[in-house]
Amino acid sequence: MVTFALLGPGRLHYTITTGGLLTKTAAADYTARHFPEYAEPLARAKSWRLGDDTVQFMVPDAQAACGLIDAVTADARKTCADTGTEAEPWSRGW
Repeated sequence: MVTFALLGPGRLHYTITTGGLLTKTAAADYTARHFPEYAEPLARAKSWRLGDDTVQFMVPDAQAACGLIDAVTADARKTCADTGTEAEPWSRGW
């Protein structure tokens, strides 16, 4: 579902960069601040999550979610490189 693809990456980004945890709805605001080009679909995903059943998602929203995943991944890799943290622990078989 598009909402999870929009809200999940920001939660991961928050955890990677702060060590903390966010709810999906809080992640919408956090992610929009850090990746403002995705603010509109994130706001709609948050509204849907909060019970607005009038919100609909179309193919461009799924494409935006893919772009957000790419943006979050790139930023997380940069953050890990800047801090000397390994970006891909799963490469060691974790």
